[in-house]
Amino acid sequence: MKQVFALTSLVLLLPRSTPATERHWVCDVADLIVIGKLHPLPSYPGLFKWRFGWRLRGTLEIDEVLLGQRPPNAVELEFPCPSGLGIGCRYFPPPTLGDLFEKESNIFFLRNVNGYWQTPGQIWNPGFAILPVKERAYWEDYIRQRKRQNNGPKKD
Repeated sequence: MKQVFALTSLVLLLPRSTPATERHWVCDVADLIVIGKLHPLPSYPGLFKWRFGWRLRGTLEIDEVLLGQRPPNAVELEFPCPSGLGIGCRYFPPPTLGDLFEKESNIFFLRNVNGYWQTPGQIWNPGFAILPVKERAYWEDYIRQRKRQNNGPKKD
């Protein structure tokens, strides 16, 4: 019992990761960062782990690329959304991505996994990787800083 208390105390005293680190993680792992509009497609039912849910789908119309190379084809996105127990999607009527996002442009942080584009992290909660355009200047500055750090000082 004393060991559990000591371990718990130690964990509580350790410095916590800053919110900035958590916020930047999505940018650090992204292969592509774009500004665009998401056009919802019909959802379809499916299973997510042990519960019923919906597959929310959409096509991303890319207006501008902030990081990475523009994909040659339209970007199709799909998000599993579990239903019930106060989380995720409602059972009926079927939700759509249009229910979650405004019909205006957003910033999308994307990873290419096995040839498919998806948002990093919890893909059933895309709000971590789809942000409003008003945050554009912040993210452009962060990307510039990241590139500078990765390139390092020039040696002659």
